[in-house]
Amino acid sequence: MVTGMSEVLSIRIRKDLREKMRRYSDIDWRKEIEEFIERRIREMEFEETIREVESLLRGVEPAGDEVLEVPEDALRERLNAGIRA
Repeated sequence: MVTGMSEVLSIRIRKDLREKMRRYSDIDWRKEIEEFIERRIREMEFEETIREVESLLRGVEPAGDEVLEVPEDALRERLNAGIRA
């Protein structure tokens, strides 16, 4: 995590949700929200990178007769494991 200057982000949430958060006051909600935002941004950056790579590879012909086929789900799972770290 990058430390340094910080900014205030105000959000409006439902009253019932805020009351539930108060019941679990031992949880550092600021940290939870910040970690969620960081994780979501990593996911979005990952998807953006995948789109860029797919775009670059559209016009590329295979190098040889043998083509390694990896199911897209398996590839995404391996790449997602890398961004969860």
